[in-house]
Amino acid sequence: MVLAAVAWQPIAQVVNLILLVVVLYKVLYRPVDKFVSGRQQQVQAALEEAKARRDEAKAQLAEYEAKIGEAQREAQSILDRAKKAGRDASERILEEAHQEAERILQRAQADAEAEKERALAAVRSQIVDAAAETAQRLVQENLTPQDQLRINRKFIGKIGESQ
Repeated sequence: MVLAAVAWQPIAQVVNLILLVVVLYKVLYRPVDKFVSGRQQQVQAALEEAKARRDEAKAQLAEYEAKIGEAQREAQSILDRAKKAGRDASERILEEAHQEAERILQRAQADAEAEKERALAAVRSQIVDAAAETAQRLVQENLTPQDQLRINRKFIGKIGESQ
């Protein structure tokens, strides 16, 4: 009987093990499976959320890059317009300076011409005065009273004709 008791002992242990596994399966498997399923769903949701955030970040990055590109283009446009305005202003100022220089040169030439005419008139006047003085002296020295009378009559005759 000891042999029979010994032979039943491993079978009883196996049956106990199977009963334990069945009980544990019934008692623990569902909560563990539920926990694992819940955890898988949480991980899957976290992965999907991370992917959505990554996609959103990529979209924002693309938007920011587009805005930066637009800002750079606008800044370049502003710089180009400022450079053009500077060149235009420089050209305008140079043109005005050239025109002013031309006006100054023309005024200087006109002033020089007027001064030249005044100097010539003064010289002519001095020459006429000197010539008249010399002629008067020569006439007084060389003219007789009869010559003076004849010249005066001729002069009066010419004045009468011209009126």
